[in-house]
Amino acid sequence: MAVRKVNRVIVGLILGLFSLVFFWACAAPVQLPPEIKVLRIGIIGPLSGPASMWGQAAAKVDKIFFDLVNERGGVKIGDITYKIELYPGDDSFIPSIGAAAARKLIYDDKVSAIVGYVSPGFNAVSPITNAEKVIFICRSGGGVIYNPRTHPYVVFGFPSMENTLNQAIAIMQAYPQYKTLCWTGTEGDKREGELAFEETDKMLEWEYGIKSVRVYYPESTTNFTPYLSKMAELGTEVIYSSGTPLEIALMAKQRWGMG
Repeated sequence: MAVRKVNRVIVGLILGLFSLVFFWACAAPVQLPPEIKVLRIGIIGPLSGPASMWGQAAAKVDKIFFDLVNERGGVKIGDITYKIELYPGDDSFIPSIGAAAARKLIYDDKVSAIVGYVSPGFNAVSPITNAEKVIFICRSGGGVIYNPRTHPYVVFGFPSMENTLNQAIAIMQAYPQYKTLCWTGTEGDKREGELAFEETDKMLEWEYGIKSVRVYYPESTTNFTPYLSKMAELGTEVIYSSGTPLEIALMAKQRWGMG
């Protein structure tokens, strides 16, 4: 009798333990496969016009990059995996066309972000992206007037201003006989006050013996002779331009013609 009672107790314990395990197994959350959604990304660049060789080359690289991301499973944010759909926009390296491209990407293509922007229309595109809370990943540097309060959705993806400065130093060191460097570009490159450049200009003169002068011209300028004359009056020996390929070519041609 004692053995039977012990067996009954053991069986009861086993059944109780099994019931407890079964209860917790049923109560535990079911592990579902990760959810997959689509993340729409826009890219604006010069796919036509004088800077198209850069824009088209960059577009090929962008497509390859996002294809590789998708092939490797996409982008995981939390428990959600996103496959990327790429939407290109052409700005012909012109601010107003870039603004139109941004509107199409946002309102028609429903993109969540516009990335890789290097054209000169920051001040035309960023008000549109910020108003619609679309992330805008772009360059820093000439023509970019940035205010963190009015541009909360702007992200600077690469430090073009720092690259520009390093290039200028390298050029001047390659030609040590020249001491005066003129920075030039459209008036859009002129930030809110020259104080933005004051410390950089002091550093260039103090550490490298490079004197900086600055001459700007209106957008769509084709006759650069008056601006080249002004550069000469300021003692310019080397010109660093942030203009378009067409502007730089015209400037070089007209400088040659001036002797």
